[in-house]
Amino acid sequence: MSFGLGGTSISISKKPMTTAWDLLAAIGKQAGNCVIELDEVQELSDISGHLLKLLANIFNTYPNTVFVFTGSMFGLMKTLLEPGPSSPLYGRSPARLYLQPFERERAAEFLKKGIREYHEAVKEDLINEAVERLDGIPGWLTLYGNNITVRKLPHQEALKETISEGIKKIVEDELNHFLDGRDRTAYLAALKAAATSAHWNEIRGAIEIRKGSPVNDATVYNILQNLKAAMLVEEKENVYRVNDPMLRTLLLTSIT
Repeated sequence: MSFGLGGTSISISKKPMTTAWDLLAAIGKQAGNCVIELDEVQELSDISGHLLKLLANIFNTYPNTVFVFTGSMFGLMKTLLEPGPSSPLYGRSPARLYLQPFERERAAEFLKKGIREYHEAVKEDLINEAVERLDGIPGWLTLYGNNITVRKLPHQEALKETISEGIKKIVEDELNHFLDGRDRTAYLAALKAAATSAHWNEIRGAIEIRKGSPVNDATVYNILQNLKAAMLVEEKENVYRVNDPMLRTLLLTSIT
């Protein structure tokens, strides 16, 4: 059997492989370093126990094999980046790479370059509107570009579809991943307050109103630290704010 990408191939004369271990072991036995990418890894959360054991075995047996994981940030963090003491990956800290929002000029050039690759043209003012509405976030810009070039939607419809799909199919799902196992009432109260910018005391007050009882400083501190670590909230000059435009819209309009 042969398979490969970009000229790299593996040939195996033995019986067909029936397990993921067979496949990864065959790759790991090849000479030289090997990089394996797993996309949408949050979809593996239901089998995370088996996945983590498999990865730990591969890491221990074939140190020449490196994994790159991509996907939903919250699902990814829950599955791989926050292993507890009982996890096979406990103590193995993966390198984290965060893709930050682009500055306005870079975001506009990013869109223009992608659209030109499809031999399409979009007016400068429409590009600027898309950058403004999508806050220069690469994922949303890419989704908008796909709607313009692949789906051939007109600008306003492409922008509307981007926002709608971003909120309902991506952001809400990722937020629910993050909230799983946490105090949903308290975290949503903090997020909703930060959606319009809020100070510490305002966030604390919002949590107390939603819960109907007092909360201590440690609880508020832990909630805000977790939200910041997940990049859901940014703190600047003692003001907490949700920066993602899709998440802000979701928090202010629908999710409870």
